[in-house]
Amino acid sequence: MGQWCRSELIDRAPGGELVQDGNRVEWRPSAANAPNSISLDAGDRDLVIRTIAAEAGSETRQGQVAVASVIRNRVNDDRHPNDASAVVFAPNQFSAWNTDGTGNNIGRDLRTDSELYRQIGDVVDDVFSGNAIDPTGGATHYYSPAGMQDYVNNGHQSNLEPTWQKATEAESGGTVDIGNHVFSGRTVDER
Repeated sequence: MGQWCRSELIDRAPGGELVQDGNRVEWRPSAANAPNSISLDAGDRDLVIRTIAAEAGSETRQGQVAVASVIRNRVNDDRHPNDASAVVFAPNQFSAWNTDGTGNNIGRDLRTDSELYRQIGDVVDDVFSGNAIDPTGGATHYYSPAGMQDYVNNGHQSNLEPTWQKATEAESGGTVDIGNHVFSGRTVDER
């Protein structure tokens, strides 16, 4: 069980503030610059936590915020379903849930009383409440180059980049590398 910590303001600047929350320091947007809040019911929250654990559980907090932001960005984008469950379960979108042998059981096996579940729950709450800045700049897609190499090595595919990569890279004007993932694409509103 995590220990409750009081957030403490360290520095204020236009657009946001630097906040210490327990042992972590992060930049939080000011109310005027914060993205809109998206409400998740308990089932959607649980599913987003499990998806992030399976896709980016070994990443830093920033890497987990980035993956959570992609899910959030898709919920806000008219080209994708408008609820988190439909976004993460869309066929061949989040590899953790693939049923063709390329997925994994990390999210399915994650215990709700684990420290990882609690930490990622904090990430999900911050991202979906608008209290975390999207480090991807609005990306709607990401992939892991190492994961793609594994798929090639195991005979699941022959391409080292997703088929959508060139289009989303053009849409966003480039890519953002965070941890072991490459992010690209933009929501309709951000183009």
